[in-house]
Parts: sequence; structure tokens; C-alpha cells
Amino acid sequence: MFNFAAALLVPRLTRRLGNARLVFLGLMLGILGLAWLGQAGRDAPYWTAVALPMVLIGVAQGFVLAPLTAAAVADVTSEDAGAASGLVNVAHQLGGSLGLAVLVLVFAAAEPAGLAGPEALAYRVDAAIGTSALMLLAALGVSLATLHQRAAACVQAVPSAES
Repeated sequence: MFNFAAALLVPRLTRRLGNARLVFLGLMLGILGLAWLGQAGRDAPYWTAVALPMVLIGVAQGFVLAPLTAAAVADVTSEDAGAASGLVNVAHQLGGSLGLAVLVLVFAAAEPAGLAGPEALAYRVDAAIGTSALMLLAALGVSLATLHQRAAACVQAVPSAES
């Protein structure tokens, strides 16, 4: 629900902030939501420890998907637009599958020394959530580097007044 609501705001926010800032905002909200969710303890209240972080994560997803897709096909010629869009969709599917595979591996490999039952499960879930936050942090770094390179290339491509 919050993912959809955020996605409805994307066109207006893109005009106001631009794609790069919206991607940055979305990734930061996702990192914050995952970090907050990772702090949930055994007796934590649902609304503040689970529901609100999940709202942030949903808003983050809504803010990031469309701007990243638009950035991926931004400079593609009209003849190649279909192929580029297909490639973007393949990247979404592969990224989700590979990301999930990594998180399952982290969950399975987490060694809850001396813990059993629900405590061991909580330990493994915490490891997967922490890894998710690190993966989003890596995505933020890649996005910032890529968007910075694109901005620098655009500045260099603009002819100067002296030319």
C-alpha cells in the first residue's frame, strides 16, 4: 500500500527533486527502515518496531523503482528502447533473485552460538536484515557514483561560450 502511494508521488517529486535526488532519498529511507527494523527486540511493540519501519521500506521501494528504470533507459535511441526496457526488466528480476539468494545464504550461515529455538531464529533474521541494509548501502554507493559520472559527462558535453 505505501509502495503504491509513494509511486504515485514519483512524477511530482521527480520534477521537484530530479531522478538522482529521488533515488538517494529512496535508498536512504530504505536503509533507515531496515536499520530500524533490525533493532526490534523480543518484547518490542509492533507499531513502532515493525510497522513503521516497514512503512519506510515500502515508501523507499516506491520512490526508487521508477526513477532507476527511467535512468536506465534515458539516453537510449527510440529503435533500441524496447530492448533496453527488456534488459532493465531482466536486471530487476535477476537482481531480486540474486539478492534473495544472498540473504537466504546469510540466514542459513549465521551461527547462533549457544542459542536455540526462537532466539536462534531471531539471530538469523537479524543477520539477514543487517545484510539487506548493507546491500542497500552498496546500491546507494553505486547509484551515487554512476549518477555523479553521468552529471560530469553532461557538463563536459555542454559546449562552452568560448567555443
